[in-house]
Amino acid sequence: MGAADHHITSGIDGAGETGGAVAALAGTPRARPRVDWSNLSPLRLFFGPVFQREVRSTGRRRWTYVLRMIFPLGMLGIVTLAYMGMTQSLDHVGSSGVGGAARLQLLQRLAPQLATVIAWCQFAALTFLGPVLTGPCICDEKRNRTLSALMTTPMTSAQIILGMLTSRLVHVFIITLAAAPLLLAIRIFGGLEASIILSFTGIVLSAGLAGATIGLFFSIGSRTATSAATGAVLVLILQTAAPLAVLAYYAVHYNVPPPGWVYAVSPAMSMFGVTAGLFDGGGGPGAMGYQTLALLSTAINLTLATITVLISIVALRRVMLAQAAG
Repeated sequence: MGAADHHITSGIDGAGETGGAVAALAGTPRARPRVDWSNLSPLRLFFGPVFQREVRSTGRRRWTYVLRMIFPLGMLGIVTLAYMGMTQSLDHVGSSGVGGAARLQLLQRLAPQLATVIAWCQFAALTFLGPVLTGPCICDEKRNRTLSALMTTPMTSAQIILGMLTSRLVHVFIITLAAAPLLLAIRIFGGLEASIILSFTGIVLSAGLAGATIGLFFSIGSRTATSAATGAVLVLILQTAAPLAVLAYYAVHYNVPPPGWVYAVSPAMSMFGVTAGLFDGGGGPGAMGYQTLALLSTAINLTLATITVLISIVALRRVMLAQAAG
């Protein structure tokens, strides 16, 4: 009996010590997972491994060199044709015996007209080039079955999305800067303010960025790059058609133009507003100057691009988790 009592007592004491240790562990606060703030640095988010890989791979493709060659040559050809047509009218004025003052005034109209041609060519090209460049991003990863390999890396979905976006935007900025010498050269004719060039450039770049982010978003859920680019282009067309519907509604029911911010929603209508301000002495639609219209349009496009990027990050994370779950 004594041995049994001693065994039971030692068991109770051992259980008490174990319970005390558990209680002590339960009472201590758990260690929180440490957040790696280095992943939130701009260099890792925008210029990380995905950016470096995409820039190297796309820079070696043949279509990259072809695109960089065709766009400046096409732009130069369009400007040359426009210049020849405008100089013919100047020659006609000179042969009619008009004085030098009238000829100088006509010459000063040459720079705004050429700037308008260049700006609209850039706008038309970059608006549709953005979705074409970003449409294959995630589609190619899924087709090549390399998206699962990206899941094994410590990179987050934000780093993948932003890295792919910035790598494609490199080509957009190179093409945009290719027309900068033309814009600077035609200023020698006079009649073209620097604010006009900045207004056009802001709308063109922000619209190209918005189109690129929309194409990247459609690339996450699409099977082919063509369907992703097509979906993005349809959204851009809808963005242009919606303000036109509002404009028609105001014209029919109120017989007055809509507020100026309605024009800023559509990049195409903003381009029309800046073009009108260029030839109408600085005015804009809806009692709004062209500079204010360009700033508001740029802000709207940047906001749309930011929202689209955030939605794309969440959508890519869900796709990656779904693939991890089989």
